[in-house]
Amino acid sequence: MKRWTWLFALMLALMIPLQGCTSNPPKDEGEEQNQQEQQKEEQEKDEEEKPEEDKEPEDTQAPADEQEDKDTDGDTPVSNQNQSNTSSEKPSTSTQKPQGGGSSSSQGSSNTSQGGGSKPSQGGGNQSQQPQQPQEPEQPEEKPQPALTASQVVSNLLSQHSMGDLTDYNSMVNTLYGGIDLSQMESYCVKGPAMGTTASEIAVFQVKAGGSTASVEKALRQRADDVARTFEQYDPAQYEIAKKAVVRTKGNYVCMVIGSNASAIASSFEKMV
Repeated sequence: MKRWTWLFALMLALMIPLQGCTSNPPKDEGEEQNQQEQQKEEQEKDEEEKPEEDKEPEDTQAPADEQEDKDTDGDTPVSNQNQSNTSSEKPSTSTQKPQGGGSSSSQGSSNTSQGGGSKPSQGGGNQSQQPQQPQEPEQPEEKPQPALTASQVVSNLLSQHSMGDLTDYNSMVNTLYGGIDLSQMESYCVKGPAMGTTASEIAVFQVKAGGSTASVEKALRQRADDVARTFEQYDPAQYEIAKKAVVRTKGNYVCMVIGSNASAIASSFEKMV
């Protein structure tokens, strides 16, 4: 019995110092605070030593797909780095460096991709545009020319066609061309032979707006018949010319031509007015 008591006392004596060696002594609170401050100082030094390009700008936000990748990989968001740094030890700060570098490199690649994508698209758009054709200068509007007077028409016709020696018959219009109301005429011009030995005669009447060209045409046909009867008895050649007299109406102009080339003169009249 004494032997077992002595062995038990010996084992207790051996276990007491062994227990003291294996158990950790309690840490002092001041020593623990010093250790935390030392860790903060080391973290601030590590952050100052990082290059500026590794730091993520505050106003830029990581794309949504990068944040999803970070969440799936279990990385710590950028906004929670400060909180994790205060509670983590020194090795945790070393693992945060590649996170900053990765985000900056991804942002750099996204910026380069955006820059590279925008420039060619602008260049392609400019190339696709067709060259502008030079605009033709605006041509001035042609002002309507004033209508020719009856005297101008007769002068132009006589300059193109020969009818012999003719004189002005305007003073004899009321006698020779009965039935024409001169108050309804804008202008008129009549020329006939000076000696009365030929049947050649030309007359142009410009009727006012609202006037009757039919009454003027009737009076001119009656004048052609009178000239033909005059030469019927003593000059058959001039009688044949007078029978072929031409009366034409174009617009508000009425023309009578008696002559060997009456048809050609009448065609020129129609082109002129």
